Amino acid sequence: MSSRSAEAIAAGTVVQPPAGTEGRGDALVISIAEEVDGVIVSNDNFAPFQKANPWLLDIGRVLGATQSQGVWVFNPRRPNATGAAGRRR
Repeated sequence: MSSRSAEAIAAGTVVQPPAGTEGRGDALVISIAEEVDGVIVSNDNFAPFQKANPWLLDIGRVLGATQSQGVWVFNPRRPNATGAAGRRR
């Protein structure tokens, strides 16, 4: 983890789920993002959670991330086509 990431976590501007949340991690990430009106950075589209959390389908609420040549690139995640039509803002 970079020092900037550690500083952002310490300042509360970035929230990271605790280690060992496997299997419960998705629900925890969604809960935290909803509580703080945050953006989720993940390569997951959280399809099983979209019906109960329709805000996941809002453009800009879930971003994918890829590192290329030492640079992080963030792209809006597109929700699954099923049930997502009409929800994009």
